Amino acid sequence: MNSFRKPGVTSSFSLVEVIMALGITSFALVSLLALLTISFNAGLTAKQETAIAGMSRHVLADLTQKPFHLLTNSSYSYYFDSEGNSLPSSSAALFRCVASCSSTVIGNPMLTNLTSVQMSFQWPASAPTNFQTRILNATVANLH
Repeated sequence: MNSFRKPGVTSSFSLVEVIMALGITSFALVSLLALLTISFNAGLTAKQETAIAGMSRHVLADLTQKPFHLLTNSSYSYYFDSEGNSLPSSSAALFRCVASCSSTVIGNPMLTNLTSVQMSFQWPASAPTNFQTRILNATVANLH
């Protein structure tokens, strides 16, 4: 047999090859960790947006059950937990919604059977400052 190795000598990686492999692997792991952080934040934002959509449906359903004349130029507060379930008070609430009703519909003040509603969602509800806010606008009609 024709071989370039000496008998009894095993081949192995050099120190430079090992360091290069570790450098490439660590670069890949750091990149994956950054992607993991971004995807976690995106998932949290999506969960909050989904909860806000459900809470806004709850607020609008509650407002449509009230007598229409009580909605004119009034404001109502609602409290919700982290899953978007309605709570009676702010003690365990994560979200707070202030629904401000106005008798003037944006664009047409002559429509008297419609009320413009601005829903301002704030979280965390217990924070006096430095909270996140999402504002949604809707219109409630007088069907009675």
